[in-house]
Amino acid sequence: MLQTLKKYIILAAIAGIVYYLLSHHLIFFGRDLKILPKTSLTFENTFYNIGDIKEAQFRDLESIFRKNPDLREAGLGSLLVDMGIITQDELFELEQKIDSEW
Repeated sequence: MLQTLKKYIILAAIAGIVYYLLSHHLIFFGRDLKILPKTSLTFENTFYNIGDIKEAQFRDLESIFRKNPDLREAGLGSLLVDMGIITQDELFELEQKIDSEW
């Protein structure tokens, strides 16, 4: 009985971890880790390394937004603004540039 209960607890813990990974982006900024909720349950871009974003150029951010629209929808731009990496105006300009080409 006790072994069966332990198995169920372990399975529940594993299921919880898998669900968390399905529902969140774990974004690495150098040594910092930021977590964004996903817009849908998927394993795509669960772990994403942006690198040392403080040295990144505007075009580097543009390529990240182009290649990963799900990160953009999840609010990566707002996160970058909150971190002070880009301004709200730069984010607006970047989104307008990408939207105009689609």
